[in-house]
Amino acid sequence: MVYADFNFDAVGDWGCNSNTDDTVSNIDGRNPERVLALGDYSYQSTATCWLNAIQPIDSITKIAIGNHEDDDSESYSTYKNHFGLGNPYYSFDYQNVHVLVMDSDRTSYASGSSQYNFVINDLQT
Repeated sequence: MVYADFNFDAVGDWGCNSNTDDTVSNIDGRNPERVLALGDYSYQSTATCWLNAIQPIDSITKIAIGNHEDDDSESYSTYKNHFGLGNPYYSFDYQNVHVLVMDSDRTSYASGSSQYNFVINDLQT
């Protein structure tokens, strides 16, 4: 099977300031099919600033929870709820690419843990 070309943009350590707005504008201008947000979205106490900043690309964004999103339970829950995550680890497919997102901060990935078992099962299927 032949797949069409596609673009992913990946960004981590966004912050929440004018540079963030520039980053979002640059991403939006490239018109990627997916944005992989790699954690550390905002160093503020809530998710509101970053979620507002990414509005132009929100619908194409997939996230990984970083250590700063895990600083308090409210922000952690806000990010998970906003992006429809039951667990902070998950996978998705886009065309012929399989992306596996893990949580290396809050959720155990030791042998036998739920995240470990998820990863093993995900990679075997």
